[in-house]
Amino acid sequence: MTVVSLSLTPLDNFLYDTVFSWIKYEGTGASATTYLNGYSQQTLLTTLLICGPFTGWFLPLIEEYYFRGSACTPARHCC
Repeated sequence: MTVVSLSLTPLDNFLYDTVFSWIKYEGTGASATTYLNGYSQQTLLTTLLICGPFTGWFLPLIEEYYFRGSACTPARHCC
């Protein structure tokens, strides 16, 4: 993936300069995370601590139980 990403950088720059030049990116800041500067560190940490376990553990676990558990009941003997 790194090789593909690095090899497509010239195409990305070309498209940005020609096709998407009409989009103004003023006020976005110097980096991709500049918009986070408007929030306090406590707010960001609380959000991360709440969302991290859900998106990293609970939601994938619920998805696995839904797709494997509901279709493979003991009466079906499919597992």
